[in-house]
Amino acid sequence: MQSNLPPLLADRLQELDEPLGRLPAGRRLPLLELIIPALKQLEPQDFVSLKRDIGTLLISTGQLGFMEWALLRIVERNLGMQRTVQGRLPLAALGNESCVLLTALARAGNATEQAASAAFLAAWSTLPFTARPFAEQPHAGISELNDALNRLNQMRPLQKPQLLKAMARCIEHDGRISASEAELMRAVADTLDCPMPPLLSDRQA
Repeated sequence: MQSNLPPLLADRLQELDEPLGRLPAGRRLPLLELIIPALKQLEPQDFVSLKRDIGTLLISTGQLGFMEWALLRIVERNLGMQRTVQGRLPLAALGNESCVLLTALARAGNATEQAASAAFLAAWSTLPFTARPFAEQPHAGISELNDALNRLNQMRPLQKPQLLKAMARCIEHDGRISASEAELMRAVADTLDCPMPPLLSDRQA
């Protein structure tokens, strides 16, 4: 399954497979945050090798869901693998992209379409767009989410916090924040180079 990886890396991943498999979902993001400072010590040419190896690993395992995508985006942004974009587009011109993002976020954190719809509508009502029926929104895949986020990154900097606050309202709607929601939220905030807004868990700490 990992035959295309460098032998030493494949062996090390094999050793880590079982302990990482036992890692609770809520510990993935804190573990990644602990690793990032060490990864930042890599030489520039090693960044390219790291991204290639991560891509090879995801392809070889056949695992590239929202969780893997979110963690990969966080790594890319924090290791300087994404170029800074000088945003000029108003939020009002990014309705389709915002809809893709919020529908994906709502479905990632809710077990039923009814609950996801309620979370989406609560978030959508805070944005400068006309109403959109949640049931009519397609299930976005990684490609669609990637395209939407890349375009949202062209948003005017001062308007990005408004979108992040809408995302926070979406994931807090049911009174709890799942690991998948937190990872998606962090990935978007990092990609947009925008500070995370205070979340429910922060205020309760």
